[in-house]
Amino acid sequence: MLIIASCLALGFAQTSIAQSSHNEQLSTCGYKAVVVIYRGTAELAAACDALNEVTAYFRAIGFEAAPVVSVEFADRPADDTGAHGYFDRPGARVVVYRAGAVRPWSLSWNLAVAASFLRHELVHAMVWRVGKEPNRLPREWHEFIAYAIQLDLMDPNILERVLASQADVQPFDELIAVNEFTYGMGPEAFAVAAYKTYRARGGAQLVRQLLAGKLVPPVSHPPH
Repeated sequence: MLIIASCLALGFAQTSIAQSSHNEQLSTCGYKAVVVIYRGTAELAAACDALNEVTAYFRAIGFEAAPVVSVEFADRPADDTGAHGYFDRPGARVVVYRAGAVRPWSLSWNLAVAASFLRHELVHAMVWRVGKEPNRLPREWHEFIAYAIQLDLMDPNILERVLASQADVQPFDELIAVNEFTYGMGPEAFAVAAYKTYRARGGAQLVRQLLAGKLVPPVSHPPH
């Protein structure tokens, strides 16, 4: 399975490189089923650090699984002004953009911020890899987990600025408040509320319970 996934990832990587700059290079960051597409040593270091940190996080809560994914730093498409990157689950592919006009939490877009969103997308990949029946988790709960861990692994100086930008945002009073409506209030506020709720409810142990199926999050649909 790992060999097949690695070959698929390598296929995606080679296709991406053929369609983009010849300056891009390949690495595995020491993982058998990982391909990293990068441009320069700073991007490679950021990708390897993100892979190592996310893998170590899941190992620490009892999910021992190496990542199976293609990771790519890419130039932002001309018609894309909002996204920071994405996780393509069928293709086992994570893409994070190098630059753009986006300013999440009023932060200037740079490699450190991009690497934070790379962790976010890698968390998505790992949740689908190690979680028990991840399909049962609504979209907003996948985002809750990804944002909570993204901020948990964030550089403390950047995290301080993120929290200051959303100082009025409070933790969710109850887990049922994690729903389509609160997710729709915007990713920046939702991310901070998710992180504060995560910290208030046991941190990594909350994630472990969710992924092991020991805690089934209550689902609430907002009125239409």
